[in-house]
Amino acid sequence: KPDFAEARESLANTLCTAGQNVEGLHQFEQTLHIRPAYAHAWLDMGKALARMGRTEDAVVGFSRAIEINPRYPDAQLDLGRAQVTLALPHDGTGSSWEYAIAPLASANVPLLNEAIRHLQTAVDLDPANPNARYSLGMALLLDPIRQGEAIASFRAAIELEPGFAAPHYGLGRALLQAPQTVAEGTSQLELAERISTDPEMRREVNRLLNQASGR
Repeated sequence: KPDFAEARESLANTLCTAGQNVEGLHQFEQTLHIRPAYAHAWLDMGKALARMGRTEDAVVGFSRAIEINPRYPDAQLDLGRAQVTLALPHDGTGSSWEYAIAPLASANVPLLNEAIRHLQTAVDLDPANPNARYSLGMALLLDPIRQGEAIASFRAAIELEPGFAAPHYGLGRALLQAPQTVAEGTSQLELAERISTDPEMRREVNRLLNQASGR
């Protein structure tokens, strides 16, 4: 007998995408009542909650997806990204953590380290995913002693998808931190600015370029 869980989960995603969050979350809950071990529905509900700014609730969904399927790379990636968000202080601007890098001293370091473990697991499970490598690089960039690992992760993401703006931004940001690599860092940021369609990234790239040029 069909349980129609897939149909309900699809409806839940459609409703949340359309901004009908209350009904969308209700449909996710109904889906998971029908099929509690539906890892993909837990993941998608977590994604919807994250878009709503309910990061702590999103972490519950991602964690449940991983409990059901520990080798689920998308759940490992999204859990790691959500944990980085929670590990960093809010700057009050609403910016994504990638564009509001905080000093390590202000972070919840144990939670950040847990996030890095999940992001590394996402890379290990799906080494051809450039977003996983970029996200890992950005998390590593928060730790001053892991800059080399961050740079390697960005370079690996660029090798996988040269037209993906985000790792060029991450690599540029990392390279600006050492005088001997400022020129390459500037070049990477200029490339990110040319190919990015994300207004928030473009604003941050412009800020970094102005800072690097002394303006």
